[in-house]
Amino acid sequence: MSRTMALSPPVGVELSKVPTLKGKHEAHQWITEMLGVRITYNYFLTQCNAKRVPRTKIAGALFFSTADLYEWVMGQGDQSE
Repeated sequence: MSRTMALSPPVGVELSKVPTLKGKHEAHQWITEMLGVRITYNYFLTQCNAKRVPRTKIAGALFFSTADLYEWVMGQGDQSE
C-alpha cells in the first residue's frame, strides 16, 4: 500500500512549475542550498542522465522547475523496497 502525503517545502522556499533553473549544476545547487539536502553532484548527474529527474529541454538546454525538483527529492526517501 502506498501512502501519499503532501509535505510543505521549508519556510522561505517558494515552488514554481515554471522551469527557471538552467542546467544540472544550477538544479543541484538549488537542491543543496535552498532545500538543505545533501546529495552528491555525481548522484544527481546519474539520476538526470537516467531521465529520473523531471526536466524540460528548451533550445537544447535542460531546465528544471523548483516544484518538480522538490517532488523528486521528496520521492527519494526510503528506496529499500
